[in-house]
Amino acid sequence: MKRSSLVAFFILLARPTQADDVCAPPLATPGVEGMRRCADPGPADEPRNKEVPEERGKKDSGIIAFPIAFYTSDTSFGFGGTAILFKKSYEAEGEKRSDSFTTVLFYTLNNQVLNANAGTLYLDEGRYKADLTLVVSRYPEEFYGLGPDSPWKAESYTPLTVKGEVTFSMRLWEKIYGGIAVLQGYHKLYSYEEDGPLAAYVATNRASGFFSGLGLEFNRDSRDASLYPRTGALTTLSLICFNSAFLSDYSFTNLVFDHRQYHSLSLDSVLAWQFHLNTILTGDPPLPYLPALGSQNLMRGYPQGRYRDKLYVAGQVEWRVPIWWRFGAVVFAGVGTVERSFARYLFDDLKFAAGAGLRITLSKKNNINFRFDFGMSAERPYLKLYFNLIKAF
Repeated sequence: MKRSSLVAFFILLARPTQADDVCAPPLATPGVEGMRRCADPGPADEPRNKEVPEERGKKDSGIIAFPIAFYTSDTSFGFGGTAILFKKSYEAEGEKRSDSFTTVLFYTLNNQVLNANAGTLYLDEGRYKADLTLVVSRYPEEFYGLGPDSPWKAESYTPLTVKGEVTFSMRLWEKIYGGIAVLQGYHKLYSYEEDGPLAAYVATNRASGFFSGLGLEFNRDSRDASLYPRTGALTTLSLICFNSAFLSDYSFTNLVFDHRQYHSLSLDSVLAWQFHLNTILTGDPPLPYLPALGSQNLMRGYPQGRYRDKLYVAGQVEWRVPIWWRFGAVVFAGVGTVERSFARYLFDDLKFAAGAGLRITLSKKNNINFRFDFGMSAERPYLKLYFNLIKAF
């Protein structure tokens, strides 16, 4: 299915000077990952250059909000907005953390809605941390089928998803946190073709049901800054088990590993790379948990969720370099694939994507950027446009 270009208009309602201490969730396609990154600001971004007058006198708490309007062929006109609240939690040994809450709400003329909320709370000077995510979505998506050789003909459908996740973790050692994650939600598929690829998937998988899971999550963050890191790394590992013992209609186990590394180079540039693994170890998940290749942050150039299966492996590299004043540029490339399991040979059908982008710095002190990216896959010679706040990874 050919999708029309996304047209969006962003108007800043309130921009207090302290607003640069936080980031906004994705603008074009709201996602939980982006919200989780914003809700957990991470280490404070220290200024590299002389402080500019407009950014002096920052406070330790504040709120920023702005509306968003857009149009696509699947949604018609849509309207919504986002708001971010933050308050300094603690600061010690060069590390600054903030309690925060982020919310996003969209509504379209096709009666589609998306509301996503994420919050982070630090306790006992950062010894303990609580994360909360709540998503309610009835928003259009595309399905191409399963496997790395699925056809390019897409089917549009509208899923209803309600999902809540609570993670409570404690500092285990230096920059390493570990804890328990509880996740519950409901999923139902609407508006799909009777003889399309999604109907074939539903024939052997549940089209609706309640899911409930319990698991472990660990992360280590040695980045020098969260919004624009120049050195260090961020590593995350999570293992969630969904089972009837937790009153879940779905039984499956989801493992996610993600590593991001940053290197400072000459010309004040940064080389960043990422390795990502998302796999279903056992069982059959609801469609939102089926690993998917293609997004605005990883494998840019492919449509959202272009390839899906139980195993997704991908990597990307990006070079970020300042050009002049508040303008910068990036070039990036990614490679990845999906497969049914680890038993299949992962390198038989690799997917490649590459592109470039422009960065406009909104805050020189904290390196908060507005990004425009153009990506292209090796399979289809057309560009995909992405625009967003903060970096891709």
